[in-house]
Amino acid sequence: SLETESELPGKLDPLQKALRMLDDRLAVIDKYLQGILDGTIPWNDQIIRRISSLCSSLPLSNSEHLPEALAKEYGDSLALALLASVTKGSATLDELASVYNVAFQHNAGPVFRYNPMMEQ
Repeated sequence: SLETESELPGKLDPLQKALRMLDDRLAVIDKYLQGILDGTIPWNDQIIRRISSLCSSLPLSNSEHLPEALAKEYGDSLALALLASVTKGSATLDELASVYNVAFQHNAGPVFRYNPMMEQ
């Protein structure tokens, strides 16, 4: 089913919160590693192994293809927004045509009837 523009922010909120939490946790790791480099925090093999394990579990992103992937995703988002707008406009036009038919109906039947098959 097609998601409307009003449903989209509700679905993006959890993703935004998850990204914020990830950013916060990465900032803690960054601060820890900076402390080791500065000499203010002692080296701990167990913590370094866990950080290394965490980093190796993350998917690698090929920096050459990342802009293409982001551009494709952005284009898909724009297409979805356009499709939602066209669908909403089509529904509004259908409602307007129904109101027009009721308001100006003659004995012969509706004055205007939209038939999508006529466009093909």
